[in-house]
Amino acid sequence: MSYKISPNPSAMYSDSTATENVVSITAGQVLTFDTTEYAKGITLVSNSRITLPSTGDYAIALSAVGTKTAGGSANLDFWLRLNGTTNVDRSNTRGTVTNGTYQIIAVVVNLIVATAGDYYEWMMCGDATTAALVTVAASASNPTRPAAPNSIVSVWKISK
Repeated sequence: MSYKISPNPSAMYSDSTATENVVSITAGQVLTFDTTEYAKGITLVSNSRITLPSTGDYAIALSAVGTKTAGGSANLDFWLRLNGTTNVDRSNTRGTVTNGTYQIIAVVVNLIVATAGDYYEWMMCGDATTAALVTVAASASNPTRPAAPNSIVSVWKISK
């Protein structure tokens, strides 16, 4: 297919790790992605660094499925970090997970102004190490549906 105007950079990455537990209740951890679903101009470095090719406005979306593997409920927080050191203001979102159930705990879209070469990472923390992101197996029962990775990130440039 040819374009009169080149399409903007975009990408989608996912993680199919069966269970990704909260490692520490006192520190954030970097989310990693093991599958490139689609990438045009945006790169994933070290399985976590979403590296943007040009200066401009971008949308970065995250969806995640979680559970609690033992007892009660717990909170999970997700936020963007810029270039490995700077938490992006007002990018945090919180979801609550309950023992024994799968829940969509985060669906968030952030709009950012990036400089060429910037990289963004999704961070996660929780208030219990029994809180986790989980994959959901495909189902052959009605309706038939595909598996769900524990997290999916989509990125697209929205300015020229």
